[in-house]
Amino acid sequence: MPSTPLANRRVSDGATFRNTDRIHRIGYRLGLYKRIVAGALGRVPVRELVRTQFPFWMRDAPMPPLLSVELTNHCNLACGYCTNPTTTRPRGMMSEATFSRVVDEIARIRVPRVALCGNGESTLHPRFPEYVRRLARAAPWVSLTSNWQRIRDEIVLACLESLQLINISVDGGGRVDYERRRLGGRFEALLGNLDRLASLKRSTRSRTLVNLRVMLDASDLDREKEILGFWEPYADVVSKQYILDFRGHHPLGLKPDLEGRCTLPFKKLDLHWNGVVNLCSYSWMQTHRPEGLVLGNVDDTMLAAMWNGPVMRRYRAGHRRRDETLIPVCRGCPGRT
Repeated sequence: MPSTPLANRRVSDGATFRNTDRIHRIGYRLGLYKRIVAGALGRVPVRELVRTQFPFWMRDAPMPPLLSVELTNHCNLACGYCTNPTTTRPRGMMSEATFSRVVDEIARIRVPRVALCGNGESTLHPRFPEYVRRLARAAPWVSLTSNWQRIRDEIVLACLESLQLINISVDGGGRVDYERRRLGGRFEALLGNLDRLASLKRSTRSRTLVNLRVMLDASDLDREKEILGFWEPYADVVSKQYILDFRGHHPLGLKPDLEGRCTLPFKKLDLHWNGVVNLCSYSWMQTHRPEGLVLGNVDDTMLAAMWNGPVMRRYRAGHRRRDETLIPVCRGCPGRT
């Protein structure tokens, strides 16, 4: 493993990202994590905050500590490094029946954290404001990840009223870089939407944390500080996310480290718009099936049953014991984190 810090390495070095090195990840996201922990205290048990980084120190959680909810896998952008434009999964919007079952179970088994994310743009769901408010009544901590391109005041106000964290993904340090990477996105529209968010946050006195998540590839490493500095005035906190070359197709993507234990089976379940729950968001790359290694569907199986089922228990045991024979889907997986 190269000893030179990632942020100081040049593109020609073939930079490797240590995606299973927890201390490294905490270090480059420390500002964001400090703000999240401060806002989560009293809402999320401390043990579940620790579990997100160091689950191997603890017993397995009896229920999923985090549920990632995909309201839709439609997206209004076509980012070159994102898997959404090339997915072969069916596209659609989460139905009312599926959403109601999910909300009821979140409340019943007391899932402490819900993340609106997935492989699409959640704000495109026609019932997004209503769904955000209902999730906030069911779970103590709800976050959103968005490109923040197609928003209106109804969406912004629902977020500021209901969410603890808004992650807004951005690229580059100006219009040319942003629009070159985020195909279909409009730089000026984004800045206007960020200004509107800040204005409404002030007028409503909302305590929602706004984080700009700056996507960085290998060509950005020599000017990280400049890029991050550009975005700092637009949010409460700015964080980094390095673009990884998961499938060998991104010429400037950083090389993921394929070694180490993965924390994902210990801390979250991924729920697709159609109710499907799989082992993790990377299992499709390993199985070569669009939905990945499927645990079940919320339309006929409880989340608790999937979380405590034989597949999840085996994969947790395999990572905990470093026994690769128990985790065949994880062998050589670039998404270990």
